[in-house]
Amino acid sequence: MLKAGSSLVTRLILPDACSASFSNLPTTATPTRFLRTIASVKAQPQVQVVLPDQLFSRIELEYRGHDKEVLKSYTKFLSSVCEHLGIERGKTKVLPYIRWVQYALRSKFAHKKYKLHYETRTHITQFEVGF
Repeated sequence: MLKAGSSLVTRLILPDACSASFSNLPTTATPTRFLRTIASVKAQPQVQVVLPDQLFSRIELEYRGHDKEVLKSYTKFLSSVCEHLGIERGKTKVLPYIRWVQYALRSKFAHKKYKLHYETRTHITQFEVGF
């Protein structure tokens, strides 16, 4: 038994390939040695468990643009990609746009009352992909 935070090792059973790397562990209890014979190795079936390679349960994609039609086209593209790859498609949210306004003087030096109005709107769409 190997306890975290202490150097006490009472019993440690390792495969033959890993036992060389753990040979320098400090032991305070009586070391016990386990011998493997050829018959015992052949009698144990080798079981390999294949786990799915899944890092995330869902992914949220957020994309931004100045034109709503471009975002709709990109949403359609992502939907077709999910369909062709066999990935479960989640919800699509259209978030409120961000409005940026900048005023600038029309002339370089004077006439403060004559201003230009610059405005951009950034539209945001959120696309969810689940596994």
